[in-house]
Amino acid sequence: GLASSRGGYYVFSPVSGKLWNYAFDPLDENSIHNASPAAVFSDSKGNVFITSREAGVAMYNVKTTGALVKRYFYDKKKGEIAGGFINKLVTDNTGKIWIGGQNGLVCWNPKTDEVNWHNLTDKDNKSLSENETITGLCFDEKGKLW
Repeated sequence: GLASSRGGYYVFSPVSGKLWNYAFDPLDENSIHNASPAAVFSDSKGNVFITSREAGVAMYNVKTTGALVKRYFYDKKKGEIAGGFINKLVTDNTGKIWIGGQNGLVCWNPKTDEVNWHNLTDKDNKSLSENETITGLCFDEKGKLW
């Protein structure tokens, strides 16, 4: 997939030479949520995640044409809402989505819509989410999140 600065998201098939465009349409709740996607990620189940610096995550499955749009994440325990500024996401081996952005680290289970925020502190007991924006995430072979 190709994320563009103003035209949305494009899918190109090198085999057929065809190009499909998924663009923001304010009248279509199944369209992507922003005309300027920040990043694109995929998982092993055929889901494509398009992040935004303003409006959260849109999730497409390659077998369907609509998107499941998750514009924000609500932490019921804390009563807080995470903003839409999302830089990176990865999936773990259980299918949960780990999201890094301006408001720290969030784990989202798309099957149950359960959201867990992780309060990360450094050796001086300073909260990561208060001081830093997460710009990268990955799992190693032992399942540790980096």
